[in-house]
Amino acid sequence: MKKINTAIALAFLNVMAFAQEKVNADVNLDINKGAESGGSFPWIWLVGALVLIILLFALLGGRRGNDRVIERDTIIRK
Repeated sequence: MKKINTAIALAFLNVMAFAQEKVNADVNLDINKGAESGGSFPWIWLVGALVLIILLFALLGGRRGNDRVIERDTIIRK
C-alpha cells in the first residue's frame, strides 16, 4: 500500500511539474522600461526612508531618564 501511495504522489508531482512548462515560451525581457519602473520615483524612496527613521526613533528611543521617580525618606530625629 505504501508503494502505491508513493507512486500516485510522484505521478501527481510529475504532472504538476510538466504543467508549469510552456512548449513555445515567448519571453520578452525589457530591461530599459523607462518611467514605468519603480526606480524612477525617488519620492517613494524618500518617504520610505523617512518612515524607517521615524520607526527607529520610536522603537529605539526608549526612556532617557527624564521620567524616573526618586523616592526619598525624611528622617526627623528628636
